[in-house]
Amino acid sequence: MNLTLPALIKAHLKHTTKRQSKRPRVLRSAKLNRRAEVAYRNQLLSLVKQMHQRVKEEILPILKEPEDGYTQDALSESLVQRIQAALERVSRAFLALIAHAHRWAQRMVKQVDEDNRTALIGSIRYAFGIDIAPLLNVPTLNAPLQLAMATNVHLIRSISQRYFEQLRTSVLTGVLEGRRYTELAKDIKKLTGATEKRARLIARDQTAKTHAAIAQARQTALGITEYEWQTSGDERVRDSHADNDGKRFKWETPPESGHPGHDIACRCVALPIIDLT
Repeated sequence: MNLTLPALIKAHLKHTTKRQSKRPRVLRSAKLNRRAEVAYRNQLLSLVKQMHQRVKEEILPILKEPEDGYTQDALSESLVQRIQAALERVSRAFLALIAHAHRWAQRMVKQVDEDNRTALIGSIRYAFGIDIAPLLNVPTLNAPLQLAMATNVHLIRSISQRYFEQLRTSVLTGVLEGRRYTELAKDIKKLTGATEKRARLIARDQTAKTHAAIAQARQTALGITEYEWQTSGDERVRDSHADNDGKRFKWETPPESGHPGHDIACRCVALPIIDLT
């Protein structure tokens, strides 16, 4: 880009009658839009629900057959083979579903990008009365967008892979130890709950990280070199991030905590600073 945003704004202000302070301007709050997170979280939770449903339909009935637990008499070779076959069949069934992971990740990244773009356009229009939409077709965004998609494709696939690996270990170990069906069913329910919790964390963390990466790429491409740190302002804010709140940082020299959104599940944002000096 030949003309930076600060230079464009200064050129615009020369042709207006409204006087503007030349002090650096911090753009208004641009808190994270949660709609991308909610949509992504619902998609991942739907995946977990479908996996658990298949386990209930195809694996639990087999595990329930021995009424007195897996005693040596009940543990026949054919029963073990049926359990292993069911585990393999159900896990394989989700390979086709996970083929949609790229589309799910792309949808999330696209939504975050649109929200970030809209927020920045609105902030500049509110502060200076100009429309910067034509400037925002920034080629440098391709790299962070592609990286975010690749990261999330991997994470989506890991949800089912980890679930079925842990399920296989839990079920086969429990069977060999002679545990009862009720205990095995409780273990599976607990595993499903932990997987749901991880899916929620992935959605929250990755939408925030994607927003942070896009914000940094877009701001630096526009010639914005500094930002003001803004936390979400609640009790869940990390102490180190609370210390950063309201302070100015340069994109090229991040604080010890990293830029906003770098830490896991960080909800802080970087407010662009427009320096017109």
